[in-house]
Amino acid sequence: MMENKRRKYVTGLWAAIICLFIFFAPDISHCAQWINPKSLIKDPVLARLQQGKTKLTDQEKKEIKEYGYTGLELITYVDINTHPDRCWDKFERAVIVTAGGHINVYEWLWKEKYYYKDPTSLLTLDGIRPGDIMTKTAGIYLSPPERRYRGWLYYIYLTSEEKHIKDIEGWNWVHELRRYRRSPTKAKDNHWLGSVLRYDDFLLRRPWEEDHTIIGEDVYNGNECLVVESRNRINPDYYLSKRVTWVEKKNLLDLHEEQFDKKGRRSLIMDKLWEQIKPLNYWVISQWNGIDLVTKRRVVRRNYDWRFEQRFDDGEFLPATMGKEYFWREARNLPPVRHISDLPPEPQVRREFWNTLKAEKQQ
Repeated sequence: MMENKRRKYVTGLWAAIICLFIFFAPDISHCAQWINPKSLIKDPVLARLQQGKTKLTDQEKKEIKEYGYTGLELITYVDINTHPDRCWDKFERAVIVTAGGHINVYEWLWKEKYYYKDPTSLLTLDGIRPGDIMTKTAGIYLSPPERRYRGWLYYIYLTSEEKHIKDIEGWNWVHELRRYRRSPTKAKDNHWLGSVLRYDDFLLRRPWEEDHTIIGEDVYNGNECLVVESRNRINPDYYLSKRVTWVEKKNLLDLHEEQFDKKGRRSLIMDKLWEQIKPLNYWVISQWNGIDLVTKRRVVRRNYDWRFEQRFDDGEFLPATMGKEYFWREARNLPPVRHISDLPPEPQVRREFWNTLKAEKQQ
């Protein structure tokens, strides 16, 4: 009798532990670890044929035969890698350098939550439709002192060629006034934080908005890459005539980008450093390093102390919530930046590739 009671007690205790684990466990419904985007999507046709596209072009057929991918497929995989997990937070620092060498440093805490099941659902529209909220992101400034406690909140919407009402909706918390205000519309070509980056560079651009062509192969910083040329096909007045991206072959990460203005002049050079975070092995961008070749202004964005599998409540992404001025965790692992010498070298034009490509065309 006592043995039976003991067994029932142990069984009940384990059941309670399991229930508590299920209730408090992180949200791991995405995939709980990094998976190569090519394996995650499984069927490459989903990445190659988007927005009602029914067949490949002759150029794309040639790309598959020569490289194993189409340009659109590659950039889609890159885009998937830029969205790790379903809920995450991090600390971020932006160092903006003027042409004269003066630096301005901004730091903030940033959290993000995705409102779709997985990247495949964005291609198949499984459980989400154009016009629905795709992502919610919120943040609060740590520095400089005049910005401390200021916050922002953005809702980013899934768009399509047929339904493109708005890309983003946002609010700003103004600490001095103790109130929030609706954020001005973030146009794709707006400069982010007064830097050389545009909102399209890291927040709003979608792979299907451009025509992508694989123009060659290159070895960049020891990494074998496919080089993709992208031209906007939606907006005839887009601020770029093209951009060219170096995509690392193994993990499908974008390492280098060169942008060209409306007149075809090279205008922006950008390098990205990627880091794999243990134990889930998600790839994240640890550093953006960009320079405007016209104004000579620079920006270095660094991301620190990523945490995944968070259980953010929807209530944390409401305009009124910003009034709490709440730092939900302490900043860690943020090395100081005191001088321009603390920054990485300026990114450089990949002249060797361009010279080789020019010589090949002349043959």
